[in-house]
Amino acid sequence: ALCESVETAALSRKINNANVLAMGGMIVTPYLAKKMVKAFMETEFSYDLAEADPSFLQSAYKTVQNLEPKITQYNVEKNNTE
Repeated sequence: ALCESVETAALSRKINNANVLAMGGMIVTPYLAKKMVKAFMETEFSYDLAEADPSFLQSAYKTVQNLEPKITQYNVEKNNTE
């Protein structure tokens, strides 16, 4: 699981039962990395979580599809002005 915070490290285990933790070396500091590894290793998979509603997932996916080009365009324009 590619994680950038303690919370995402723990949730990747709890929700997805991930067995690999990946972190970006330019984003995660050594201090934060240690905290993330601790949370990842100490979190158990939760069998009690309900599956996500498929209609919610489809709606969320459509929202991401709509926003992603706008975010990309914003970043391109921002980088061209700097």
